[in-house]
Amino acid sequence: MKKIAIVLGVVCLTTFSCTENKVEENVNKPIEEVVVTQEEPSDIVDGVVKNSVVKWIGFKTTEKLAVNGTFDAVQVTDTKEGTTPEQVLEGAKVRVVVSSINSGAEDRDGKLKMILFGAMENTADIYGVINFKGGKTYITFTLNNVSKEYEVASKFENNVFTINTTVDLANFNANAAVEALNTACGDLHKGADGVTKTWSEVEIEGSIEFSEEFGK
Repeated sequence: MKKIAIVLGVVCLTTFSCTENKVEENVNKPIEEVVVTQEEPSDIVDGVVKNSVVKWIGFKTTEKLAVNGTFDAVQVTDTKEGTTPEQVLEGAKVRVVVSSINSGAEDRDGKLKMILFGAMENTADIYGVINFKGGKTYITFTLNNVSKEYEVASKFENNVFTINTTVDLANFNANAAVEALNTACGDLHKGADGVTKTWSEVEIEGSIEFSEEFGK
């Protein structure tokens, strides 16, 4: 049976613990660009998955202004045979390619990759595992050498499976990372009150659109 690669919204913005020197070193370190393509669909899902969407929202200033973006290379493997999203995605492994972060602003993306993710431990990729227990949906995220399970809101309506949650980067020993980003962004994260602030909370949303024939 061939494995399938599905784009799924399991993402986060920044998580690392670093020193000032390490941040400076990584500013000039080249970022390897990685392209992840879909593998050939297996017999189980051939014609089933039509489309997928990945979104993240970070926040800046004390007014909590939103900064939106995506990851353009997110891969899901180890899917299973089934007629429901839960059956297909139970135990699926998620790989998020950090270099594919896309906020629509080249300068911002450079800071996120080089100043933030570039100083992280073992986080060229972010990993996750999806599980369903007791009628609830869970994702275990692993980044900055820390793993944490999150219960996420999920629904399957009109052939679209969607998950939503808020990740607090402080849970991944990322307080220093958030502060480093805050310092690097300076006036860009300064609100009307004159305070420069970067929030540790990041909202994430992922959705997979299935074909009309799925589950029938």
